[in-house]
Amino acid sequence: MSFSIVNLPWLPAPPAEWAERCKALNADGDFAGASIQDIAQFSLNSRQSLALARALDRRRRSGSSLAPLADFRLGLLASNTVDLLIDCLPAACARHGVAVQITSASYDQVVQQALEKASQINAGKLDAVLIAVDYRWFALDSLDASLRPELRVSEAINRLRSVVHGLKINSGAPAILQTLAVPPHSVFGSYDRRVGGSLRALIDQCNRGIVALAEETGCYLLDTAALAERIGGDRWFD
Repeated sequence: MSFSIVNLPWLPAPPAEWAERCKALNADGDFAGASIQDIAQFSLNSRQSLALARALDRRRRSGSSLAPLADFRLGLLASNTVDLLIDCLPAACARHGVAVQITSASYDQVVQQALEKASQINAGKLDAVLIAVDYRWFALDSLDASLRPELRVSEAINRLRSVVHGLKINSGAPAILQTLAVPPHSVFGSYDRRVGGSLRALIDQCNRGIVALAEETGCYLLDTAALAERIGGDRWFD
């Protein structure tokens, strides 16, 4: 059997009574946080993850303590639909001792949310903001022979820089930048890396720019490109 991180094989399967234990969280009193973390230690499917996320949210809204889980308010600015991620992330965070509360902006409102002082993200008093954008948000997939590759990459990084600057000025929340995964399709085959204007070459240059921007601005870095490579491009972009 081949090893794949996709199914989180190091986690045990949920016990038969997992659903009952999740429902019992409503009556766990001061021990709800510990119970949530306990039943998050399994390989949960999307339905189970959502059930646990909803239970956690009910406990939070009731004013109950979620100790020993640490509260964390995460903003999410995305250029794609991330509803399924939002459903599953609280359970994954609980497994690591974090009670995450996610504030997500509307689809593809990355720049607007960062630059508008009274936006949902900037007014959210967040602990961090994940800027979850891909190569299409940077317009790297468009064919533009009028611009040299280095200028296209410079424009892409400057667009991201404006988002980081807007968040810093308007909310003060640190940003989490992510590297760009390379789509599996190819135009020039093995020559892609040698053709400066190819998508793969542009993404390679852009990822170096994103790492440099993170170092320059003190942002955190999520190496999405490395994760996509480990999983496989076809599966990542499915």
